[in-house]
Amino acid sequence: MQHEIKTRLEENYSAIYITIVSVLLGLALDDIVSILRNLESISLFNWLTAAFSVHVIFNAWVGYSVAASIARLVPSAWDALNVFTLSVAHFSLNSAIGEEPTVFFYTASCYSAVAGGVTYYNVWRANQDDSIDIVPRTFLKVIAINAAGAVAFLTAGIVTQTVILSDTAQNSIVVLGVPFATLWLYVFLRVWRANDLPVWR
Repeated sequence: MQHEIKTRLEENYSAIYITIVSVLLGLALDDIVSILRNLESISLFNWLTAAFSVHVIFNAWVGYSVAASIARLVPSAWDALNVFTLSVAHFSLNSAIGEEPTVFFYTASCYSAVAGGVTYYNVWRANQDDSIDIVPRTFLKVIAINAAGAVAFLTAGIVTQTVILSDTAQNSIVVLGVPFATLWLYVFLRVWRANDLPVWR
């Protein structure tokens, strides 16, 4: 009986995990729309930060879904904590839309650090499935992009707080952050394939 229940849980792990992630990320997207609607005036910086937030939400969905869709595991409290931790990070990043640039850059730095930890957890967790053979250390380059993003945004926050930057300079920093997020997604999928793991076609 216990084995049957364990098997049932393992078979439903992907559906449970991806459903929870999709709901929370959908709420994060809705939150962005709500924030933009409530702003009295929307500057280019606000649009760019919103676009960045949407991009990293998309990245999160890709990362979670490709990892969870192949795993057959028994859900744990750590899985829930992992999902909700990144969700809090998303809502924190959203809350910085419409705030001073310094606030956004510091928040984006924290988000990047959290995303790096979440990436490692997802890879480590998928590796708990005996039928999946992942080399977690190959994902260090993916986590390194998160670390670099955390340092870059932290630096941008410090510079913005200590030096008067033009609107163009602040906008340019956010624009440079978008390819950073794209690079993360590209490297993640490349490393995933390098581990002989399936990716959508």
